[in-house]
Amino acid sequence: MNPQIPLANCLDGPITPQLWHNLGLDHYLRNYPGGQNMTLSEYAYQVHAANFFCGLGRHCLAAKLDWLVLYSVQQWNFYMNSLYSAIEIAITMVRDVAASAICDFTPTETVKWMGLTISVGALSIIVLAAASALMIIGPTPFTLMSEVAAESAVASESGATAATAATGLVRRHHKETLSTDKFSAYAKLDEDITILHSKLKRVIYMNMHAILNSPISSDVGIYNAVKNGSFLSPNPSKPVLQESAQKLAQLTMISELFKSLKMFVVLGNEPCTHDGPNGALEGDDVLSYCNDEGLMMNIVRAQADKMIEKIPHANLLSSKYGFNTSFLATTAWSCQQKAGHFATIHTNFTHVDTDCTFTLPVCDTRLPDVRKKLDSYKGVVVACREGASLPI
Repeated sequence: MNPQIPLANCLDGPITPQLWHNLGLDHYLRNYPGGQNMTLSEYAYQVHAANFFCGLGRHCLAAKLDWLVLYSVQQWNFYMNSLYSAIEIAITMVRDVAASAICDFTPTETVKWMGLTISVGALSIIVLAAASALMIIGPTPFTLMSEVAAESAVASESGATAATAATGLVRRHHKETLSTDKFSAYAKLDEDITILHSKLKRVIYMNMHAILNSPISSDVGIYNAVKNGSFLSPNPSKPVLQESAQKLAQLTMISELFKSLKMFVVLGNEPCTHDGPNGALEGDDVLSYCNDEGLMMNIVRAQADKMIEKIPHANLLSSKYGFNTSFLATTAWSCQQKAGHFATIHTNFTHVDTDCTFTLPVCDTRLPDVRKKLDSYKGVVVACREGASLPI
């Protein structure tokens, strides 16, 4: 097999994943002679690219070399360095959103049963999602780092993934009794964010080091990183990416904070005959929406066995953060319908319109089991807890 691929032959069309596929480069790299024992630097030297050096802070350039493989590696290296920078930006975004959201939406009264906490697993997913939305090429960090990133991001002796840790939010909410003092709540969250930041940077470094020093044709080498031409896609606009990442950080952080405050969506509890828009509840301290079919959707809070409709600074969700009750309630409901049950934070999203970016528990009071509880003079919270198995 001739190990050289002339660049002229590679440029019979735009450099895209389809070109990679047409040239059979997955097969070429997977079966490269000696590829199971040859690192990237050894491969580059063999194909006369001796100055091809990659890593954090290093910018390997394929330039005029006749190697589409090395060009893809170049793009991968650029992606990893960009990811490192994106993590920095995402951490700042999440830190700012956490401070703002806790200040805006935490009840002022002391409520001993309410655990103001968000697991490090959920934080890691939020940060990686925001970083993913900032990336201009390649797959999402979830795809790239897989369980290695998630496992390292969660300070768990059991080695659970971030997704597994996120499902533990329900248990933490019920078991832990924490102060609802806003400063104390944010101080703990900020400490977790700092620890997570350090871990994610370490994950990126270790991921790159392992790939660069593993045989190029192996499952842990450069073959697995660049297969399918993953890094040959066109680049979207950076300003659009940053705005999307900011919104994603806001939405997912608010979602996790609301769950920590035992908030949920209740459907059909009241008729749409009130003084708000389309018959919804009225006021700046409620989150209420009525759809065109006359179904009321309210975002409320469970306080022991009592439903609290008034939410501190509820109007800020729309005026400050740009999320209306219609979007939040329908997104949570759609996610729960698709999952078949209350879904925890998703692990693979890059935009605010993606399914399950906002995942509050949803109680449909029209369901027979819930309605039966309500008809037995159970309150909404108890009926939803017992009739719909909601973790509130």
